[in-house]
Amino acid sequence: MIRLRNILDSAPVRWLLALGWTLWLSIILIQPEAQPVIDLGLRPAPFSLEREIAFTIAHIVAFMLTTTLWSWAFVFTLPPGRALQIAIAVALLVGVFTETMQTFAPDRYPSLVDYLANVIGVLIATLALRRRPAFPSELSS
Repeated sequence: MIRLRNILDSAPVRWLLALGWTLWLSIILIQPEAQPVIDLGLRPAPFSLEREIAFTIAHIVAFMLTTTLWSWAFVFTLPPGRALQIAIAVALLVGVFTETMQTFAPDRYPSLVDYLANVIGVLIATLALRRRPAFPSELSS
């Protein structure tokens, strides 16, 4: 019987998860709000503090996950510390790329708050991953 743990301990599966998540997130963050490629059911709305807070939290969580997934993928071929460093670089590059690319979407624009939320998400994930081994099976082998 194949267990989920065995599947997730496969380097190709981890790479596919990291790549798939990054592609999905990039599309979500770059696509126009009025005509989305992937429709999340969100419609353009006037500014509200509640909506801004919700989107800021979503950015933080998304970039925590991005950093974690890339660290998880790289740890198969690199020492954990180096895997985390490269994961941080990838996540920050994705954050800068997606925010900057919003310049080209008809109803989107880059936001300093979103840039900062992306960085905060990367920092929180970094602190969590450095405090305790997030993936002990690789670290003990």
